[in-house]
Amino acid sequence: MSEPGSYSGTSDSPSRLLDHHSETLGRGLASQIRPDIGLWDPERKQPTPADHYGQLACALALSLLGFPKQAQAAEHAWLSLSPKQRGHAPFNRFLLLLLNQHNGGQRPLSHCPLQRTYPSNNWTVLAQLCRLLEAQEPAQRRRADARLRQWLTTWMTDSGGFIDYPARPARSARSIAGSGRIATPMAYHHKALFVATVAAWQSGDQRWAPILTKLLDWTLLSWDGDGCVGGFGRSNHALFGEACLLAALVLIGAAQPEHRECIPGRMLTGVLRRWQHQTRADGLLWLSPADARAQAQSGWDEYMHLSVYNAWTAAILAWARQLTTNAERPAVLAALSWPTTATGLRTDPAAGLLRVESEAGLCALVSTRGQPPQAFRRTEIEGRYSGGLPFHLRAWDRYLVPPPVRLPIDALLQQPALAGWMPVFEVGDLLYGLTDFETIEVQWSQAVLSIVAEGQPLALTRSPAHGLTGRVLAALDWRLLGGRLGRRQALQRPALAGVSGQLRLRLDLNRDHLTLTHQLTLDNAQAEAIRYLNPAGHALIADALPAQRRITGTDQTAVDATAMAPVPLPTTLAGGQGYCQSSAILPPGRSTYGIELGWSGDTSND
Repeated sequence: MSEPGSYSGTSDSPSRLLDHHSETLGRGLASQIRPDIGLWDPERKQPTPADHYGQLACALALSLLGFPKQAQAAEHAWLSLSPKQRGHAPFNRFLLLLLNQHNGGQRPLSHCPLQRTYPSNNWTVLAQLCRLLEAQEPAQRRRADARLRQWLTTWMTDSGGFIDYPARPARSARSIAGSGRIATPMAYHHKALFVATVAAWQSGDQRWAPILTKLLDWTLLSWDGDGCVGGFGRSNHALFGEACLLAALVLIGAAQPEHRECIPGRMLTGVLRRWQHQTRADGLLWLSPADARAQAQSGWDEYMHLSVYNAWTAAILAWARQLTTNAERPAVLAALSWPTTATGLRTDPAAGLLRVESEAGLCALVSTRGQPPQAFRRTEIEGRYSGGLPFHLRAWDRYLVPPPVRLPIDALLQQPALAGWMPVFEVGDLLYGLTDFETIEVQWSQAVLSIVAEGQPLALTRSPAHGLTGRVLAALDWRLLGGRLGRRQALQRPALAGVSGQLRLRLDLNRDHLTLTHQLTLDNAQAEAIRYLNPAGHALIADALPAQRRITGTDQTAVDATAMAPVPLPTTLAGGQGYCQSSAILPPGRSTYGIELGWSGDTSND
């Protein structure tokens, strides 16, 4: 059995759980304050990174949670930094604004100046929220509010998903043939929901209602019906995104007793209950669900720091709770339309994401189309935006498959099973992956999901910089342009000419039996030798392995699945393991690879 995903046996209400986590986080953060240093990071064993926002987030959290002396120490530690040491200006400016709002201070905002544009859309909307919060004149507030609503509307799919990249989604459509036009990582959708909720609370403008309704409705695509919200894109299942979601849910009233059984209330309660198993001995929260089992980092991005995300979580949750306690909820938030049902099929065709939940409560989150990787690098492969795979399955209080991962190229070449469900091909010194699909067909009937997808393998890494000009551009992109040129290349990934793939994915979410069938057909018209690194690649959870597993190779003959040795995956859900057959030259013509998996549930207590 994997770490349980359901804790429905507890009678704790959302308010009691929020009290518990706030008190625990407050004591944990206060214990990490050091004289003349401020916030200490127990994982890094050094001060919280100066160029992040841990100090000010900690100052706000501890000020709200009753630790004024420690709060002052964290704030002074940040103020003592030189301007060159400080970073993350929109975050720090936002936190300074909330600190001023909390205790009536006049902290100078010049410490964290805002830029006109940022590489990620989520930074841009946070910066605009700052402009709205600090606007003094009514006309200035109206302009700031209108601009933020315009951006959020522009950076939203028709189904309500926040587009974190690119800044001009419509223009980017002609950059890629067929698919992968936008990136909608779930953690940053939750951040956008939080920003929009704070803005609606600030302005009270009724025009926020349809925007918030769509953003809130889309969160269902990230929810497994219980305690997990996320799993796709950057920072998947990370504490940062969960904190943003929960703070937004608190602001809209999901913690109120009358809303406990509504979907936002259930979502809030589910995450808070799971956090009970994610709390460290020092009172801080691990940054992903897997960390609690491993007692170590699992699936962290380089920008993730224990002290920073814990301080952020404590700060925005404490602030949201204080605001809802001391002020009446604006009419625009009280009048929102909340999602009313979680069963059936929900999909965002533009994002290539879907969710199905059977009447029996079995839930699957699936990526169909695939999205452009926001960290498109030369030395790493980003698999967390891949299409054609299930990135979260939950049944009978068990997690059955882990989310995909980001990997160093060298590690993948040594152990191709690390790629999980993503088919990877090697041509010379170049790697391609079947991560994006141009045509998608989806059917959902009687608890059975069927998907047919077709596409071509795309480059998994950026082309190396050639010549002096290339090296100069690469250096400028890194130092001055914030990686914009690299992200633009992610929208123009070259395809592997002469190779195409068709995927047939079927999920049967029966009451007492779940089956997953994955059939990949490859057509190879390429004369050059192509090595298929991970035939029949797939990923499972070690504690919830399927009772039935059948693998077939190119000639449709059965392959001994027990001979496929598991390789541990750095996934954000505990126990992720990758499997595949041995690498082989892809034969010319057509070849088919099949995976059939079956899990059984214990229904004796139904």
